[in-house]
Amino acid sequence: MEPYKSYSGKISARLSPEDHAALERIAQASGESINQLLNQGAKMLIKQRES
Repeated sequence: MEPYKSYSGKISARLSPEDHAALERIAQASGESINQLLNQGAKMLIKQRES
């Protein structure tokens, strides 16, 4: 891994239509955006893998 690399914070992800629809339902029910849900999931995964 490079010592330092600048990241834009933007990524593109491919999901199955079913997962996309499920995320939309969850986002609407919780009053959050899909982006917020994906950020929460990413943080949970990072915390799990880096501990």
